[in-house]
Amino acid sequence: MARRKVRLQFIENMSQRKSTYRKRKKGFTTKMNEIGILCDVKAAAVIYSPFETEPVVIPDHETAVQLFTEWRDMPEMERTKRMVTQEMFLRQRIQKTRDQIRKIKRDNKEKELTNTMYGVLHDWKLDPIYKLDLKDVNELKSTIERYIHQIRMIKQNATVQESHENRQNQTVDQPTAMELGLTTWTPFGEGTSRSMEQQTQR
Repeated sequence: MARRKVRLQFIENMSQRKSTYRKRKKGFTTKMNEIGILCDVKAAAVIYSPFETEPVVIPDHETAVQLFTEWRDMPEMERTKRMVTQEMFLRQRIQKTRDQIRKIKRDNKEKELTNTMYGVLHDWKLDPIYKLDLKDVNELKSTIERYIHQIRMIKQNATVQESHENRQNQTVDQPTAMELGLTTWTPFGEGTSRSMEQQTQR
């Protein structure tokens, strides 16, 4: 049975909140031990709760004090290099979400313009273009020019490849003097009858 997704909001009921705290604290402690063993890292945490008479220190008081002391003695730049406040974290998430939305909108617009372009080319009707505003028309123009450039590059590469293959075929198909039976002997060794005639004329 699939687990029900938990809504992250304050639990009003006191007994339910206390029960959730105990379960989550146990799971949190387990995850800290696992990350320490699996990744060979040092981790410590302090939990202040109205359900405990004293703060809960994980894994133990001595280890926590040692880690916090090491962190405090680090240079300030090294200590705060990857540290963010809640506000900074939320700003980063918001900016990342905005960038994702902007990218999705740009992709959707490009697909819409591409479909419009193919529709015009298929039906030869300009009605869809008349419904576009000036900005969309300019973007459609850029899209068409980009596709035309890609087609030209493909055609140019195909022409170069075909020319290269033709030169290779001509080299292979061209008969040699030996294949034509024109081989003769010259003072300089084996040669063709043409070269012998040239040497005779000299």
